[in-house]
Amino acid sequence: MDIKPIFMKKLFLFSFMLFTSVFAFSQVPFVRYQSAEEVVKNRQEDQPVFQQTAGYYFDRSSQGFKRIKIKVNATSSFGLTSVYLRACYNSDTDQWFGLNTRAVKVSPYSDGKTLANNFEWKADAPYVGTIYFNY
Repeated sequence: MDIKPIFMKKLFLFSFMLFTSVFAFSQVPFVRYQSAEEVVKNRQEDQPVFQQTAGYYFDRSSQGFKRIKIKVNATSSFGLTSVYLRACYNSDTDQWFGLNTRAVKVSPYSDGKTLANNFEWKADAPYVGTIYFNY
């Protein structure tokens, strides 16, 4: 039994795998590592800026309307304008919580004439309910 052909096959296979792995990893670009401060700064720069305005929601515990800070923006596609509620401010935690809720026009039939006369848009937000606002 001759060992030389088996050894040559194994050597050729090992050389081929070594060459392909070196070639494949040479195509991967170098990675630039960033500090935590740079990552936070880049994330803040990438976030779009939305218009901040006031909205009003009905608080069931006090049985009255309360004011809330909200961020909204309008988008236009195919000539139609859509308004989106992008964030609500929670004064208890001093933080904005992000949303992506589409706003609809306030209707005197479903919302009442008083709300329709005072507000143009409404959007649903979790933990708050329906928020009425003008944009």
